[in-house]
Amino acid sequence: MNKQIRVLTGHHSGAVINLAIGDTTVGCDAGSEIQISDWDAPAMLLTLDEQGKVAIGISNGSEQQVRLEDFEPRSFSDIVLCAGPADETWPSDISLLRLVCTRQTDQQAVAESSPDQAPAARHPVKAVPVWARHATISWLVLASSLLAAVTATAMIVPGANPLRSGVLPPPQASLERLKLAVAHLNQDGLTISEQDGVLNVSGIVQQEAAAAMVYQAAHAVAAGHLKWNVRAADEVVRDLKESLRTPDVNVQYKGSGVFAVTGTVLHPEAVHKVVEQFRADLGPLVKQVDVNVMRADEIATAKDIGSALAVDGLQYFASSDGTKSFVSPQRASLRFQ
Repeated sequence: MNKQIRVLTGHHSGAVINLAIGDTTVGCDAGSEIQISDWDAPAMLLTLDEQGKVAIGISNGSEQQVRLEDFEPRSFSDIVLCAGPADETWPSDISLLRLVCTRQTDQQAVAESSPDQAPAARHPVKAVPVWARHATISWLVLASSLLAAVTATAMIVPGANPLRSGVLPPPQASLERLKLAVAHLNQDGLTISEQDGVLNVSGIVQQEAAAAMVYQAAHAVAAGHLKWNVRAADEVVRDLKESLRTPDVNVQYKGSGVFAVTGTVLHPEAVHKVVEQFRADLGPLVKQVDVNVMRADEIATAKDIGSALAVDGLQYFASSDGTKSFVSPQRASLRFQ
């Protein structure tokens, strides 16, 4: 039976290692056959026997190896490994990581519910294997891994056995992993696709903070293979309102790439012009901008009018601060009592 080891957390999570019968060393040093850069547990010896059983233990042989059962992930500090058949359908990485969470929660509950122990000197001390002392993964690492299982590749040091040389695939972004990572953030309005090995993420999310979270997850999954075209709705609203330079205009995001501009302005045509230019700058992200602005009565909105005059249809008024305005008959009407 062909067996695999999968790395579920850390810099190289997503890596798949096809095992050959015999021993394989695991560690962070250059002499390890499977070199994992963020491995901080003791160096291990991974063994696959002819019956398809996988075991792991300290590489110096000071302690007995323990079995790695199929689809039962085991943590070594912040790195989680899982063994299983290479020719069978595996559970998702999320499901496997949840097993680690559940196991640690159960262990903690048992420890908290146990009665206080007597002084240690009165009880025999059970030896704990060195690898087991490093078998608790931090909740921060688990949470990050559940959010986005980072697709990467552990480094393999070429050896005499050709089955162990280059057994890991080259780094490549995973469309499904990226969709899963983004789905955990509950952000609608994003389109995720793949073209020529590049993952494209585009769309509009509600807030800048959400955009930053999505980018972090996407970059973790598809670093070097990511095309990012995402904007935050609150940022677009702010930028558009600043471009309009009109305090009485309200800009809202309606969802699905649609914005709305409402209010009362002196020059509606100027508002339409700015909106069209703004939409062109953002490209296909903004599908539609509904503009519903009313023309303000320039005389009605003027304050502190000091004098006014109408001659041959041309209307003129001057405010107390010295501002002078000329109004055509089509724009407003001025009546003197």
